[in-house]
Formats: sequence, C-alpha cells, structure tokens
Amino acid sequence: MKKRDLLVIGTAIILSLALFGCAQGPANYDQQVEKKGSIQAANDPTNGSQMIIINPPLSSIHMLNANIGWAISDDAIFRTTDGGRNWSDVTEISPSIVGSFFLDAQHGWAASKAGDKQWSIHSTADGGTSWQRAKIAVDYPDGESDIFFLDENHGWILIDYGGVAGSHPAALFQTDDGGKTWTEIADTDLYSRETAELPFGGIKIGISFRDRSNGWLPLYIGVTGGLKVLNTEDGGKTWKEQVLAVPKVLETMTFWPYPPLFFNDKDGVLPVRAGEGNFVIYHSNNGGKTWASTTPLTDLSSYPVYDFVNPEHGFVTDGTKIYQTSDGGTTWSPVQPNISLKEVKQVDFVSLTIGWALTHSNNNNIQLYRTQDGGEIWSPMLKTP
Repeated sequence: MKKRDLLVIGTAIILSLALFGCAQGPANYDQQVEKKGSIQAANDPTNGSQMIIINPPLSSIHMLNANIGWAISDDAIFRTTDGGRNWSDVTEISPSIVGSFFLDAQHGWAASKAGDKQWSIHSTADGGTSWQRAKIAVDYPDGESDIFFLDENHGWILIDYGGVAGSHPAALFQTDDGGKTWTEIADTDLYSRETAELPFGGIKIGISFRDRSNGWLPLYIGVTGGLKVLNTEDGGKTWKEQVLAVPKVLETMTFWPYPPLFFNDKDGVLPVRAGEGNFVIYHSNNGGKTWASTTPLTDLSSYPVYDFVNPEHGFVTDGTKIYQTSDGGTTWSPVQPNISLKEVKQVDFVSLTIGWALTHSNNNNIQLYRTQDGGEIWSPMLKTP
C-alpha cells in the first residue's frame, strides 16, 4: 500500500466557534474546469538560474516518486513530472480547497465548499486533465475535511463542523465508486448523542484505513496523560476506543496523535506529538490491534514535522535539525541541514535519500527545497511571490 503524505503545521486544525450538523442528501455528479493558479519564471537567488514562482503559495505537496507529484494551494492544484522543477496548473476547484488526497499519478480527490448547504468532492482519473464533481448536502458549508482512499474506488471523507470547549462535531462519508456518490455512514449526532456513531467530545484529527474494514480516527482530548484513537472494524459504521500506553517521560503532557500509516496488512506507524516539542512513534506489527511506543524525541525547538517511507525509516525535523531513524524510532540520528528549515511545514520523502521540504516564505521567498542525500544538502525549487 502506498504511504500517505501528511501535513503537520503546528496545531493547525482550523476550528470554527459554532457547532453545525450535517444533513445527508443525494450526490449530484457533473464536470467543471477552471484554472486558478499563476505560474511564472524567476531567478534562483543562490545561483541565478531560472526558478518557478507559484501564486498563491503552496499549502501541501504529495510526491509519488522522484519525478511525479501533486501540490495544493488554497484554491489551486498543481502537478509536476520532473521532481518539482516545473509545475502545471490542473485546477478545477472553486472557491477553496479544504481537503485533498492523491493515490497515484492519475487518481486524486479534493473537497471544496460549494454553497450555503453543499460541499463538492472533485475527482480525477487522468492526472488532472479532467475532473468530475459530486455534491454532498450539509446544513452549513463551514468546516474542514480529511480524505483517504485505499484504491481508485474505495474512499472516505471526514468532515468536521468546527469545535468548542473540547467538543468536535463531525460526519463520515464513504464511497465505493471512486467518488461519484457518497453515503454518510457515521456522525456525532448533535441532537441525540445516544445514537451517535462517533463521540461528540474530542477533536477528530483525521482518518486512515488499512483495508476496507479496519480504520483509525485519532482524538485530541486535551487532558494530560490521555492518548486515544478510535478504531473501526466495519468500514467506519461503528467505532471503539483504543487507549495507548504513554511513555513515562511524557506522562504530564497532552497528546496530538495523527492517523497511522500502514505499509502492508500488518506493519503500521502511528505518529504522536506530545506537548509542543516532543514526538514519539507507536508501532504495530499485528495490523493495528495493539500499539507499542518507541523512543521519544524530546525538547525539540518547535512543533515536529515528519514523514516515513517504510516501517523502519523515517524523518522528523523541528526546523533546526533533521532526525533520521532506521529502526522505526528506537534510535534517532541528527543531521544538520545546509539551510535553515525554521519555517518548515511539511517534509515529503519518497526514498531514503530523496525528499522535499515545504516552508513558509523566508527571506529569499523560497518555499520548496529538495534533497537527494537524506536531508543534509537542500536545493531551492520554488519561490513565492
């Protein structure tokens, strides 16, 4: 199974201050194409060679191999076939992107708000040449989403409607036809918590699935020493809690778990941020039935950003150093990069050596860097306006 690229921006899950419910309705299926992005040539300030400026700036990247990948801005989708040197605008989203997932070079999905009481789920099966759109009826358009697909047909979208006072109403939709139609299969049920499939309390951070039955939904509960994820064994219809044992050095902290990454039917990693500057990986070798913690990284200078390429090899950075592991997080080796990654918001590795770092704008307006040696030497790839 392909690894999932994830974005960590500190504590950035955008929460509204109002509680909203969802109303299930039929999905309309149509097509729309609209270009949104701006791509310009510029000079590399380090050597004078030509670079690309993308406007608006990218918010996430999703590289599939050394050459092919996707990128997202607030209202545009881009695609590269040369490792990020050049990008094509393949946008069809309007007015704003609130979630995306890219399975391979051809298949991708993105969610956008489509009006007062509708969301649109856009899908492509030809690398962004054409897009189709399914509409999901909701009570209000506000919120964020997380999308996950196992293959070109089977996927889920978790839509949250904002949170307040530790509560987080949400709804889960599922598709069996690649996003042509969507069915609500679970929600927090604002009006009758006794019949809710998902708990009302706790921030629902995202979703991931190992197969069509087994999936996970991490919870941020904001209580010291509490670390929980939700697990389903029926494709998302019902959920139960999994409580994870906390390493002693982290017992006094609050925990922000992220959706686990599965690399086959048994081996998975579950990343967890503890407090503001601590990070620990949980491992499972039995398909997620149980999870065991590894050695925490402590006293990091900022919120950790991470990626794993397989169950053993992963990367974490706090913006000052890159930490590498070759044993699943039992030991970590620091690498000093040749540039400052202080404003980094995502790292994305496709092998033990080749990876990208996406940052907020720095003094030279460089936003995307690439490494070919595992994180020591980084070369600029993209500028921001």
